[in-house]
Amino acid sequence: MLDLQQPTLMASIVDVGLAKKDMTYVWHTAILMAVIAIAAFALGAICNAFSSCAALKMGQNLRTHLLAISLADRDPQALKPETLITRITNDVTQMQTLVSMLTRGLVRSPMLLFGGIVMSIIVSPRLSWIILIALPILAIYIYVIVRRSLPLYTAMQGQVDVMNRIMSENLTGAKTIKAYVLEDHQLTQFNTENRNLQTISQRAVLATVTLAPLIMLVLNLAVVAALAYGGNLAISRTITTGEIMAFVNYMIQITTAMTNTVNLITTFSRAITSSARVNAVLAEEAGTEASGTLPAPADSTIQFEHVNFGFSQSRPILDDINLTVPSGQWLGIIGSTGSGKTTLIALLTRLYEHYQGKITVGGTDIQQITLPALHKKITVALQDSLLFSGTVAHNLSYGAPQATPTQLASGVAIAEATEFVGTNYDAPVEEAGKNFSGGQRQRLNLARAIIPDPDILVMDDATSAVDQETNTEIQDALVKARRNRTTIIISQRVPNIMDCDQIIVMQNGQITARGTHTELVKSSPFYAQLVQTQLGGDYID
Repeated sequence: MLDLQQPTLMASIVDVGLAKKDMTYVWHTAILMAVIAIAAFALGAICNAFSSCAALKMGQNLRTHLLAISLADRDPQALKPETLITRITNDVTQMQTLVSMLTRGLVRSPMLLFGGIVMSIIVSPRLSWIILIALPILAIYIYVIVRRSLPLYTAMQGQVDVMNRIMSENLTGAKTIKAYVLEDHQLTQFNTENRNLQTISQRAVLATVTLAPLIMLVLNLAVVAALAYGGNLAISRTITTGEIMAFVNYMIQITTAMTNTVNLITTFSRAITSSARVNAVLAEEAGTEASGTLPAPADSTIQFEHVNFGFSQSRPILDDINLTVPSGQWLGIIGSTGSGKTTLIALLTRLYEHYQGKITVGGTDIQQITLPALHKKITVALQDSLLFSGTVAHNLSYGAPQATPTQLASGVAIAEATEFVGTNYDAPVEEAGKNFSGGQRQRLNLARAIIPDPDILVMDDATSAVDQETNTEIQDALVKARRNRTTIIISQRVPNIMDCDQIIVMQNGQITARGTHTELVKSSPFYAQLVQTQLGGDYID
């Protein structure tokens, strides 16, 4: 509103002050214009500050919410990691930019545009036909451009996902690529997709690249027409010179507002695509974790009662699981790939909340136990032995931040990691533990699970990358440190579980057999086949 006053005040200086040689009027009006300009500057700065804060806060909250959804108990195959990364970073940034521009320009640009049109008509009705011709042409062109650009920006964001996937695969699979001499193949694939991204991006940019220049062209031609036609009218004294100046200034303001609107439309074209992609993540519920209020019970008996689980009803992962593991007992779990072994443990540790049936620890429903208490009672050593950048001590003390050097040494010794760790717990760990071998990472991962001294220890193929001799030593060390600890061992190796108090065989999400090693050799053809394949016929007889 303040900016719209300036052309009118300028016209009054020319038509009143200068025409009548009234310098007092000129100075008063000039001072008023300066005050208005300063006020407009201050209010604009405040608006920019608020818009930046709003955009940053929106981005922070949105990223936090998206990350919560990404970590929740959802189908991990629904949205791939590379897609989530793009949506949490690139797409949210596009939406931040839109919010920042909207909060600054949503009021200012339309006010300048429509206010400029109204004021130009009021100041000089005889010249208003120029605006009424130019604006409909621009409006139609803008509509066509937006319709063309939206699908292109959607395709561009999708191609960014593809590039993220390829980059992730190349970086994480560098050793495999080199081992199979696939550098040229991967480089060709990368260059192909990179060119596709370049092509799509160019098409998207070219779809809008003529928009701003055309607006400038049309409105500049309108200014020329106003000066030419207005000059004739001024010569005939139909309008004043001040009115022509005011009209031209309003045309410049309209041009500025239209240019800002075009930038807003371009950003909107990108952000509307990003918002649709972000909404696809938001559509997945973040998983309402049962808070739980009870402490973990002293007893460590584990019980599954008619437990069913799946990310969709048409795709069950676990089917009517009934299982009791008495406190202090060792349970071995073996089965075919994809039979639900790891999912069983995920439910026990409440990584997934939505299931049918009941799971108890020490007679208490795990949904009623607080998550910190449950995770202190149960620790898990996974096959995917992820180490975080930092030091060895930093990684070992994840589950026990206050662990003493003696406790660290005990866990390292049980995991047979002393030979490469020694007592140098300040040794560096690079990203993902890439300065350790696969077997070393697994042993550090196992030590990390042992150091908190949990009542229930779960080993999910935690020694699959360890040689058999070291694996046997780890098993012996675990037995010596047993201390009535309930232990669950998931493994594809029969020797790892054959001495367990109870073994269950899982296939297709069901427990198909249970018993001791000797019992299962006789009662389970699947288990007997595994024993014969891995250990030979002597262990069958």
